Amino acid sequence: SRRELEQIRDWAKVLGLWSHKPQHVSMPMADAMPWRFLLRNGTLCRNYTASQFRKAAGTSPGLIVLCEPGQIPDGEAFLLMLLRAGLDAAPFWAVGTQEGENWYADLIDRWMSGQVPGKTAYELPTWSNTHLFPGGRADDKIRLIENDPDIPRERFLERYAGKRVAPPGLVFGPTE
Repeated sequence: SRRELEQIRDWAKVLGLWSHKPQHVSMPMADAMPWRFLLRNGTLCRNYTASQFRKAAGTSPGLIVLCEPGQIPDGEAFLLMLLRAGLDAAPFWAVGTQEGENWYADLIDRWMSGQVPGKTAYELPTWSNTHLFPGGRADDKIRLIENDPDIPRERFLERYAGKRVAPPGLVFGPTE
């Protein structure tokens, strides 16, 4: 989640919310050390890795963003963060790529179909970020990746188009 926190930091700088006071910023280089920074408006931003998620249990967040939940093998971190958000009625976002068949793919299916009241899931292809890809779907960077002969079509659809694809080697298609 460091890349995401870097983006929040950069956005805060543009908005004039970034505090340059050293006591307000802790962004160590070691992967095991969480980042935190305090914005000028009093917002505290922190990150935890999937192996440290239990440390968030003692906090009262105003917003929880779970980055790349599809890479969490069992969904335990997701459940704890969902419970933490529920205690304070905090908005909860799970943001990431659908990768393979797992608990996250099943969750997305339920949320997209409307089976869970108050929960919603969206497919957002990479090119919908027109700040990074001004040409949208036709952006040169997207076309270059899509036409790369070393990137399988299914991987492009999964990683960039936000589509769920059948697991590799599946002969008859997904079963219900």
